[in-house]
Amino acid sequence: MEVSFLADYPQYAEQIAHWYFEQWGYLVPEITIGTVKENVLRKAQSRNDIPLIFVIHQQDKPIGAIELKYRENANHPDYEHWIGGVYVSPEFRGKGVAGHLLETAKKHARQLGLTKLYLQCEDDYIGLYRKYGFHALHRTNHGVMSTTVMLWNVCEEKNDKTAEHDDA
Repeated sequence: MEVSFLADYPQYAEQIAHWYFEQWGYLVPEITIGTVKENVLRKAQSRNDIPLIFVIHQQDKPIGAIELKYRENANHPDYEHWIGGVYVSPEFRGKGVAGHLLETAKKHARQLGLTKLYLQCEDDYIGLYRKYGFHALHRTNHGVMSTTVMLWNVCEEKNDKTAEHDDA
């Protein structure tokens, strides 16, 4: 498995758009596969400027994606940088693919000098994100969905690692 910028593999944009549309598009009646594809293609232009997409692929086949976004939820304009669009193809779920994507996005966020990343998720995924250093802040609405907003703070992670090292 290899994680790359979608900007380096734009041929995967259509597959990612279909994943996103099938997973979340039905929740917003005015969304079409065309608008989702346009949105994905816009994010396929960058490696350093947010928004951007990482794609994980194996044997020339995309198997998952993750986005770094800017102010994803209009209800929380003070939350600047977000992870979103975390998707893993069903046949690859439970194999560490989402974790690999999350660690890649966090590493890139650090390289960009970001100190906090927010995400919003359904209840079923809170445990997954906790495993990768996110903690729940509160419930919110995103369109027609009720979600939990979670936060990863680079300073807290550094402090946790320092404390683990000090205890050794």
